[in-house]
Amino acid sequence: MPVSSVGPTFWWGGTVTDPNQHALFGQGFLEVQFYPDSIVSNCTPDGGFSVTQAPNKFSVCSPVWQLSPNFAETAAFNAELFWPVRDDHAEQQVRPDAARVRQAADRQRPWLGHS
Repeated sequence: MPVSSVGPTFWWGGTVTDPNQHALFGQGFLEVQFYPDSIVSNCTPDGGFSVTQAPNKFSVCSPVWQLSPNFAETAAFNAELFWPVRDDHAEQQVRPDAARVRQAADRQRPWLGHS
């Protein structure tokens, strides 16, 4: 089944605490947005994204949306997800060259802090 069978994009999310003084009720809404058949090149600060088409791959942006007291919805944060990377001489690191791009039929195993 091709990765794009789920549609052009899909997401899931939930509420989070937002310490920004302009966030209504001190809350935001975190989304994990998946882009099938695409590799994200930029998750923009305004909640947008730029992608390059890539069959049977997908990648992710994760914006946090907030409401202001006048009910304007803005992005408080937006970033691409990355793989944690380990090397022989360092603890777990997150590096921009380790973008979270998945292949069709990949399975995700959580990193538990050991090999």
